[in-house]
Amino acid sequence: MTSVSLATGSVYERDGYLTASAEHVGARVEIFDVDGAALQLLRYPDSALRTVYGLPRPIGATSADRVAALARKLEADCGSLTAILSPLEPGPTLANSLCEHGAELIGLRPICIAELTVGDPCGQFDKRARRAISTAEKRGAHTEVRSLEPWFGGFYRAAMERLGADSIYLFSDEYFQALAALAHYVVTVEDGAGPAAAALFLHDEREAYYHLGGRRNEPDAVIGAMSVALGEGVREAWRRGCEVAVLGGGRSDASDDSLFTFKRQLAPHVMPRPSVRLQGDIR
Repeated sequence: MTSVSLATGSVYERDGYLTASAEHVGARVEIFDVDGAALQLLRYPDSALRTVYGLPRPIGATSADRVAALARKLEADCGSLTAILSPLEPGPTLANSLCEHGAELIGLRPICIAELTVGDPCGQFDKRARRAISTAEKRGAHTEVRSLEPWFGGFYRAAMERLGADSIYLFSDEYFQALAALAHYVVTVEDGAGPAAAALFLHDEREAYYHLGGRRNEPDAVIGAMSVALGEGVREAWRRGCEVAVLGGGRSDASDDSLFTFKRQLAPHVMPRPSVRLQGDIR
């Protein structure tokens, strides 16, 4: 474990995101590295280690041999570790190396990704998504892209509470204030009664990630608002010069998961997100 300075990695490896995520769960950030390859982890109050919420992956020098060396160090030093890793390299390479050193593969969740290097991504949208977007716009949906504002946290939590989400997903206003310091944008879809849907994206120079969002669950809320929010979020990533937009997966690893099916209408490329677990002594 060390605190040496390493390459910043994706949005999930940035200091501001790591700090906000650690505070949300009452954990502390620890970095495990060897030969310049590193994985940033959260140490929970019970001493268990877990990757940060999202789609993290190793940073620094991430050639196959360096990642294999990192896996050996994690197996030797971590004890109990649950790693939910990005489907983008070197996430899968680390997952495979960990499994070669005693970890168990506990899940492969399909993740929806939109390629943004071939022009306006709306051409990739499934006809169902295009129809939903067109219907919403005809019924008065108005879209704006802006920064995080104080109302977003309450709007998001209300949407999660209606879905019966676990309390771990009810992020506080302080969490969103911390994320506001990172590169981000919020796509807001409004109808006559105010925000009907909103989606928060985090991004860097190459990759954009749908992070959190929700919709207003009222009978008068414009139908298709979430399709508009995510579709415009993908297009905004393209306008900002990103190469991929990652919408994430469903609520389970199943290929017929309804949330996964919905996201795939807007981000048709699918890659598996590996989850692995090392069962060792708590250190």
